[in-house]
Amino acid sequence: MAYKPGPTSLIVLEGIDCSGKSTLAKMLADELKWRHEHEPTFSSEEADDLNFKGMNGWQREYFFMKDRMYHQDTLEEHDVVLDRYIWTGLAYAQCFSPEVVPMMKSIYALNLEFKQPDLTFFIDMPPEIAFELNRSREKEKNEKLDIEVLKRIRGAYYDQMETMIAWGQEIVVVKPIVGDINATLNKVLRRTNAFFQS
Repeated sequence: MAYKPGPTSLIVLEGIDCSGKSTLAKMLADELKWRHEHEPTFSSEEADDLNFKGMNGWQREYFFMKDRMYHQDTLEEHDVVLDRYIWTGLAYAQCFSPEVVPMMKSIYALNLEFKQPDLTFFIDMPPEIAFELNRSREKEKNEKLDIEVLKRIRGAYYDQMETMIAWGQEIVVVKPIVGDINATLNKVLRRTNAFFQS
């Protein structure tokens, strides 16, 4: 799945919950003056219901894939910084409904419906720190995220990284500077500028 330049560009930020990727995605979009989008478009509470309430894996993935297709017109019409995308889909499916992963890979590998990112950043926050950050939140705390879940999700991202690379995706792993979001943003901006100037 080699990268094919198109009329619009797409940068994706991936990472476990509480890794700072949502904040970074918005800040990066502001710096680039691009559109910022979040996946899934439905609420975190609805996503938690799909992930944690024992839904049939095929039903669960239907909702996430349908929502991912909802983004495609926007991705074709605008330069976008997207918070989560296909890599997240594979990683979370591996954790919560592994039986659907081969089907997902067969669909995404066709490269028919889904715009491919120009550049993907994986914000590699240690699960222990993400867990503490989640516990310290007054709002939007996710009570379902324990340390083991975060470790499993991070491991699944690394398990699925080989697939992303095999599909021709340009991936940059970023170790965030905890407590200094601007310094982390500068890391991302430097790599972004270098990529688009090359």
